[in-house]
Amino acid sequence: SDLLRESVLEAYTGIIQGLKGVEPQPHPDVFHLESHLVNIIAFIKRIAIDGDNSDSMIASAAGFIGDLCTAFGPRLYPMLEDVTITQFLADGKRSKATRTKSLCNWATKEIKKLRDGHGISQ
Repeated sequence: SDLLRESVLEAYTGIIQGLKGVEPQPHPDVFHLESHLVNIIAFIKRIAIDGDNSDSMIASAAGFIGDLCTAFGPRLYPMLEDVTITQFLADGKRSKATRTKSLCNWATKEIKKLRDGHGISQ
């Protein structure tokens, strides 16, 4: 159900933000999650593919994508370079809800930053 998926997203977000910390440089603890990223991103893709998502679901997913970018940096880019995610965020940018629109814009910018840094800071 949507409610369950949104709760999972919020839990993931809390875990990533908690482990990453508030400093610009992510705390190394967050990298313990690296082996789970494939599954975490598959979960986001499933939400995107199923479609018909509420604005709050899209906003949560976009915010989480942005958080993942700031936590893991350019090494995450190959996983996010995906038409499903690109399209999901592009659709979200057209939302009438301001929060959804701004989080989708932010996530897209964070992915672009990863793309620009990819291959440089490996």
